[in-house]
Amino acid sequence: MVGRGNDKDLVDFLNTRAMCGTHARFWTNPSSNAIESIYWEMPKAKDKVGRGLNCVFYDTTHGTNHCKMKLGLFIASNEDGRSIVLAITLMANETATTFHNFFTEFKKN
Repeated sequence: MVGRGNDKDLVDFLNTRAMCGTHARFWTNPSSNAIESIYWEMPKAKDKVGRGLNCVFYDTTHGTNHCKMKLGLFIASNEDGRSIVLAITLMANETATTFHNFFTEFKKN
């Protein structure tokens, strides 16, 4: 499981991304201190929203990674009609709270 309080590489990576201007955040389980969900925006991708179809999709049908965390993508199309990834999420459980946290983060910027 990711983040048993000692997943320093992952936490350092997310903090480095945040310091470089990329919006990144993670949530932990209070009892185990394990990372349960991660939100990470692609640099400057949201600047392109509205240039193509003015619609954003959130899709979690991509399966899981080696940590059994479900991958989700916020995607839109650019002015050429190509799909662009706006933000990436990983979650241990698909709960209403997790989805609320992701959509709240997505709306921030």
